[in-house]
Amino acid sequence: MQNTNTWNVFSSPEPKEGGPNKLITVSQIIGATNKFYAEVLSTLSDGQYLLIIFKIRTNENLIRSISTLQRVNKFIQDDLIAVFIEHWELKEENYKHFKIEEIILNYKIISKEESKENTAIINKPLKNRVNYNNFLKIGTYNFPVTMDLFEWGGVDFILNDKEAIVFKKHSHSVYHIRFIENTHKMVVEYRKSNRVIVSFTDELLDVNNLGTFRLLKIKYFILRMVGYFIKK
Repeated sequence: MQNTNTWNVFSSPEPKEGGPNKLITVSQIIGATNKFYAEVLSTLSDGQYLLIIFKIRTNENLIRSISTLQRVNKFIQDDLIAVFIEHWELKEENYKHFKIEEIILNYKIISKEESKENTAIINKPLKNRVNYNNFLKIGTYNFPVTMDLFEWGGVDFILNDKEAIVFKKHSHSVYHIRFIENTHKMVVEYRKSNRVIVSFTDELLDVNNLGTFRLLKIKYFILRMVGYFIKK
């Protein structure tokens, strides 16, 4: 059994046959998830949970997030398969020019101390247009109202998971995130053309609900002028 509170990688390489634009199939998603269930999920105790996200790796070694973050236990295998398929069917068209090398399931087993809420959370994909009323507005920029980084874009964890780079959806902008050790806080830098536009600090209020947070500090950058705003 892997350690709790550490992100792990479970991969399922795809068969080598197929054309240059080979996409994964529903049966392959089911097979990878069933294999994950047999080797990892089924080994959890009855009251234990893990966080998991479905990703793919292309033949160009690009890793892309397909699903959003899910909080599951060992009793909802079929629900997890169904939501992974839903997410893939919505994004499949974006990868028709790629050859998929493997399915990746990133997961973290939650410690019993963190599992205060005894429920699984299955986040189905949003099939409608984005509602910008659900965004946090800082200056002229909109930011997702959640600390679930996988809702922000494609996530790459670096420096032993102490920091992360998030590639904003449908944009060339990136978020550079630094997690403050031994806290539930993170410092976010929003960058365009490698220039910091806005920096802010978030604090998670409930570890079981990534939508519960408070904004502690904002620093905004305009040309060479720097301004500060402290929220009490």
